[in-house]
Amino acid sequence: MEHNSTILNREGAYPSILNRHRPNDWNRIPASVEVVSCARLHFGMFSFGSAAMRSYGGVGLSINQPGIHLRAFRNEPGEKRRTEEDIQACGPMAARAVSCATHAMHAWNLIQENGCRIVIHSAPRDHVGLGSGTQLAMSIALAIRQLFRVVLPGDGLEVFKQGGVSEPLGAALASAVQRMGRSNIGLQAFCGGGLLVEAGRFVPSVPSENNTQSDRWRNPLLRRVHLPQQWRAVLVVLRNAVGLSGDQERMAFSGLPHVSRSVTAELARIAFLELLPAAIEHDFELFSEAVGHYGALAGEAFSSVSASLPYATALARIQGVLVDNECQGVGQSSWGPAVFALCPSDDSAQSLVRRVRELQDFRDSDLLIAELNSQGAVTGDHFTEESL
Repeated sequence: MEHNSTILNREGAYPSILNRHRPNDWNRIPASVEVVSCARLHFGMFSFGSAAMRSYGGVGLSINQPGIHLRAFRNEPGEKRRTEEDIQACGPMAARAVSCATHAMHAWNLIQENGCRIVIHSAPRDHVGLGSGTQLAMSIALAIRQLFRVVLPGDGLEVFKQGGVSEPLGAALASAVQRMGRSNIGLQAFCGGGLLVEAGRFVPSVPSENNTQSDRWRNPLLRRVHLPQQWRAVLVVLRNAVGLSGDQERMAFSGLPHVSRSVTAELARIAFLELLPAAIEHDFELFSEAVGHYGALAGEAFSSVSASLPYATALARIQGVLVDNECQGVGQSSWGPAVFALCPSDDSAQSLVRRVRELQDFRDSDLLIAELNSQGAVTGDHFTEESL
C-alpha cells in the first residue's frame, strides 16, 4: 500500500467488474473467470479457551480495499493432462495461490482437467490482520469452481445468476481450500460484506474422530448490517511488521488463558446493545465509540502475547495519536500490525490522513482510505470472443 492521493482515492475494482460482464451463463464454458473480493477488519472475539462456552465468535467489518483481484484461465484443450505443474500463478502470493488451486481441484475431483493459470492483479500484504489468506483462498476456489462449472450440493447455482456468493456456497468453497479453522468472519465477509457478528462454536477440550470437517464451519452468523456507503476506514499498516499466523498463532492460542464469562458477557452487551443498534440506526458517533470500547476489551484477552510482539509499542503510539486526533473508532485488526480509524465521510478521512501522515510515528507505515464493503466477492466470466 502506498500513501499518495491517487491510491487513497481509488475506487477499486468492484464497480468495473459488475458493469463489464454479461450475466453468468452456466451452459457456456468460460475461457477465464475474474474475481474481486474484499478485505476484513476483525474487532476481536467474544470468547475462546473454554469447552463450556462457544469459542471464536466475534465482530468484524468488510472493507473494499485492499482486496484481492485475480483472473483464472483454463489451459488450452489438447495440452497434456494435469500434473502439479499444470497449475501456475503469477503476481503477489503466487505460491499460496497454486496451493489453494491444487486443494480445490483435488477436492472436486478435477484431476483429469487440463489445469489453469492464475494472474493475481492485486492483493494486500499477508499476515497484517486484514484476512488476505482467507480472501485469496476463497477467491481461488470460486474461480476454479466457476471455471470448470463444478456443481456443489445445495448451492442452487445462484452464484452464476447473481454474481455473488451465498453462505452455503461460501462454506463449500472454504472447505475445499481448508480455511476457517477458527473465526468465520472472513468467510462471511466474502459472502456478503457488511458489519458481521458471529456466535462461534463449541470446541471440545479433546478432539474427537467423530468431528467431521463440516463441523468446522458451524459458526452461526447472528447479524449482518450494511453500513452507510459514505463511511470510511483509514488503515495504518507498519511496513516491516508481520502478525502471527500458522504454527505461531496456534501456539499463541494454546498459551492464552480462557476468556472469563464476565468479559464475554460485557463484550456481548457492547456488541448487541451498543454497536449493533448504532449500526442499524446509522449513528456514526455511537457506532465508532462502541467499536473502540469493544476492541479495547477484546484485546485484553490477548495482551499476554500481543504486548510482547516487536511492533506492540509502535502500534500503541499510532493508536494514541489517532485518539488524540479525536478519532473514536480506533482499534487493531486481529494480531495486527493493521490499525484502523473509522471516519464518517471521505472528506474527514482525507483530513485525518493529511494531519498524521508526516508525523514521526507514521513514517514507517502505509496509509489507505478504505470504503466499506456491502456485497462481498463478485465474479464474472470471460468467454473466448471477449477474452482473447
